[in-house]
Amino acid sequence: MKTEEIHQVIITNEAGMASVYPYFRAMFGDKKASRISLLYFSEEGFLFKRETEILRTANPSVFMVFYQAVNPVEDFLKADLEAVINANTCKVMRFLLSGSEAFNSAMTEVLHFLGIKDISYQKQFFINNG
Repeated sequence: MKTEEIHQVIITNEAGMASVYPYFRAMFGDKKASRISLLYFSEEGFLFKRETEILRTANPSVFMVFYQAVNPVEDFLKADLEAVINANTCKVMRFLLSGSEAFNSAMTEVLHFLGIKDISYQKQFFINNG
């Protein structure tokens, strides 16, 4: 499969960002995907915004970032995901979730509602027990 045929969609909240950031940053170097869309949810002020903006600025034709400062199960999230899906021009879309258990559960329900069943989950390397 050609690299330009893969659109990687990463959906994360603040709890999952530290674990998934090295993964998608590496994707730019090894060119595993021609398009990367990051849907980043946070109620804590987007701790990785500076890093994601640097990557977005350096890779404007490859990397799109959507920041959401709200509960991810809101109806308009479905509209945001639908927009990413409908704007897709690649033959293959891959979905990766990285976040707290509650976040992953809620996002899995939204993806299933949209007909997406093949979802990967990023293991959390950093757990906040506080």
